[in-house]
Amino acid sequence: MLTRAVVLAAEALGASRAALLAAVGLSDEDLAAYDLRVARDNAVALWDAIEAWSNEPLIAARIAQQIARSGGAALFQYTVRAAPTVEAAWARLLPMLGLFFGDGFESVTRAVDGHWELGYRLPLHGDGPVPRSEECVVVGFVEQCRAVAPGFAPAALCFQHEAGAPLADWRREVGCPVEFGASYYGVRIGERAYRAAIPGHDPSLARLLEGLARPIVEARAEVPGPAEPAARVIRALLERGEPATLDAIARALHVSRRTLQRQLAAAGTSVRGELDRARHEAALVLLRDVRSTVAEIAARLGFADPSQFTRAVRRWTGAAPTELRFRARH
Repeated sequence: MLTRAVVLAAEALGASRAALLAAVGLSDEDLAAYDLRVARDNAVALWDAIEAWSNEPLIAARIAQQIARSGGAALFQYTVRAAPTVEAAWARLLPMLGLFFGDGFESVTRAVDGHWELGYRLPLHGDGPVPRSEECVVVGFVEQCRAVAPGFAPAALCFQHEAGAPLADWRREVGCPVEFGASYYGVRIGERAYRAAIPGHDPSLARLLEGLARPIVEARAEVPGPAEPAARVIRALLERGEPATLDAIARALHVSRRTLQRQLAAAGTSVRGELDRARHEAALVLLRDVRSTVAEIAARLGFADPSQFTRAVRRWTGAAPTELRFRARH
């Protein structure tokens, strides 16, 4: 989370800057750094302070809208305005994702059922995401695109965490459907919105941004977590409808079974844990496609029968597969 933009936006809406900085343990001088980031615990404390002041469940969306209006996320805004289309803007934002989403994320750019899904996936184990921070980022991207691309109209905003306010309230606030418990954070848009032109784009900004962003992005380059190679193989096997067994994963990674187990154990996980996480994420995507039955999805994800799949979905989400399909369309 870029703390400076959030603090200044909250102040513009009426919050006390001094109180917010105290909650995060920062000074006024610290805000001079555009790319200022804080640890997760401090980010949670900041959003707790903002929510206590505002008493509004949708305050993150309002903060994002204020940032978009004020130009508080200048690097983000200029990157969008430098591109000729929304597609190009997203491609230019991809190398900068770490500035907004922190460590351990996975970018998402995929075509699903005639729509494009753009965003990022965060691990739900461990400390997990900071919900208001992610809401702010997603709404901020949407607001920036709406401001410059007349043809940009999101089909839905997607969040991995659970809703903190009624979906109807969210829809009124952001002007489109919103899905919680999704497999990624981001936006779903149609082909027309993905290719939408940005009529007033400024090509000269692209060269300026390249010089400004490169040192920041390079400074944040990190080695992927030790479990990520296995997680990628598991996702690929599931997408092909192949069994994600210990032997299959080890073969794909060119390591022995014992070495793979030892590496995952050192990372605090296991093949079973990573498979469960990948199935959860895939199920949330596949259940949106009504052309596939629950039984077909269960088989594709390697479950012995639909009832086993239903029990797993209930464990992940607290709802049955049919309930999730109903919620996604209302």
